[in-house]
Amino acid sequence: MTTQDNGRDRATHDHPSSVEEVARSLRNAAGTADEMGAAAGRLAATGMQQHAAAEQARSALEVVAASIEQTTSAGEQLACSQAAVAADARDVLQALEISASGLQEVAASVGAVRKDTDLLATGSESTTTRLEQTARTLKSTATGANELAETAQRLASSVTQTSAGVVATAARSQEGSPRGSRR
Repeated sequence: MTTQDNGRDRATHDHPSSVEEVARSLRNAAGTADEMGAAAGRLAATGMQQHAAAEQARSALEVVAASIEQTTSAGEQLACSQAAVAADARDVLQALEISASGLQEVAASVGAVRKDTDLLATGSESTTTRLEQTARTLKSTATGANELAETAQRLASSVTQTSAGVVATAARSQEGSPRGSRR
C-alpha cells in the first residue's frame, strides 16, 4: 500500500485516526483547562473567605485588647483604693492602741480611790477588753487589706502582661493576614 508520490510516502497520509486522536486530546485538554479554571475560582473564593475570617478575628482581638486595657485600669484604681484603705486602717489601729494604753493607765491610777474606782475600774477593764478586741479585729482587717492590695497589684501586672500579649498577637495576625500581602 505504500506508493511513492514525488518522493513522499503516502502511508503517512492514510491515518485519519491520528487526527481524531489529536482532536480528542485537545478536547480533553480543554476540559481539563475548564476544570482548572473552576478550581482556581473556588480557590480564590476560599481565599477571600479566609481573608474575611482573619479580619473578623483581628477585630475581635482588638476588642479583647481594649477590654483588657480597661480591666487593667480598673484593677490599678482598685489597688490604689485598697492601699489607701490599708493606710487608713493602720492609722485607726494606731489611735486605738494609744487609746487602749491610755485607758490601762487610767485604770492603774484610779486604784487609789477604792469605792469610786471599783466601778470605774470595772468599766475601764470592760472597755479595754472591747477595745483590744476591736484593735485585733482592725489589725486583722489591715493585714487583709494589705494582702488584697498586693494581690490586686499582682493581678494588674498580670492583666497588663496579658494585654501586651494579646496586642502583640493581634499585630502578628495583622502582619500575616492576606490583606497585608496583596499587591
